[in-house]
Amino acid sequence: MADLLAGWGFPANACKRHFFTQGAAVSLCGRWLFLGLRAPDPGQATRDDCVPCRRALERSGSPEDSSEITHWMRTSDGREFTVHQAANNWLSVNFADGAPGIVSPAEVSCSEAAWKQLLDVAGGSFADQWRWDNGLILAAAGRTGRRRRGCDVTNPSPRAPVSE
Repeated sequence: MADLLAGWGFPANACKRHFFTQGAAVSLCGRWLFLGLRAPDPGQATRDDCVPCRRALERSGSPEDSSEITHWMRTSDGREFTVHQAANNWLSVNFADGAPGIVSPAEVSCSEAAWKQLLDVAGGSFADQWRWDNGLILAAAGRTGRRRRGCDVTNPSPRAPVSE
């Protein structure tokens, strides 16, 4: 597969164009997956831009600037990784063995410096849903709903067959 360049892409069924960073398949707003061709950033906003993508791009500076987290984190299973993108309830990661994956942030262990760097990458909504406490990322107080432990959800464990 060819390298994914930074730029604006227009995913199928999207009403606006979305920005994708170098090598990332998910847009800056976290709403779209796109592996197609991307146009370079013209440097000025257009009415076709996704507003959250444009704001995130302006906050981060140059599209070529890497906002990848350089601190290592660890799943509850002990698998080490670095994060290159974060959304409300998932982290897009590169594992130590070089494999990409998606990880739930629940009970991921990391340093306070890694947590602060993660918040810089993820933005405000992530900070509203998660908190750092003594080396673990935990659900924020009052957050309800289904929780998954900090595990690699790229390869979920097989489920028992359903009886009919």
